[in-house]
Amino acid sequence: NDNYTLRLMSNAYLFSKSPQLSDGNFLPDDLKHYFLNHKKYDKRKPVIAGLMSAVIPGSGKLYNGRSKGFWPAFLISTLQGLRTAESIYVHGIKNGYSIFSLSMFSVFYFSNIYGSYHDLKQVKIEKRKEFLHEVSSYFYNRN
Repeated sequence: NDNYTLRLMSNAYLFSKSPQLSDGNFLPDDLKHYFLNHKKYDKRKPVIAGLMSAVIPGSGKLYNGRSKGFWPAFLISTLQGLRTAESIYVHGIKNGYSIFSLSMFSVFYFSNIYGSYHDLKQVKIEKRKEFLHEVSSYFYNRN
């Protein structure tokens, strides 16, 4: 039984580094959900999250599984973009306020893109840690 537990924990650790190499069937049913969730997020690409946020601000947050972050990112970028467009239309592109508005819009827009890119990297780390934590808790509580 100890050899089985050690082998299973060793496999869980190895497959946590490369979850695409396993279907998770080596795990007890109580742990498969955590493995499959980790595997799902491991497939996702940070560049895709950034590109999605470039096209529709905040959509990279949805891709990352952070749905609560979508609306704030979308609304802030949209409102700042509209304010910038109005300023350029009314005052012209060389006006100080237009330049300031465009600068602020650029900061929000590009930080949203980078934020979505970076956030997915963090989500992937969190999902791996969650899986490994559940594996260790499962075997610790059994003994």
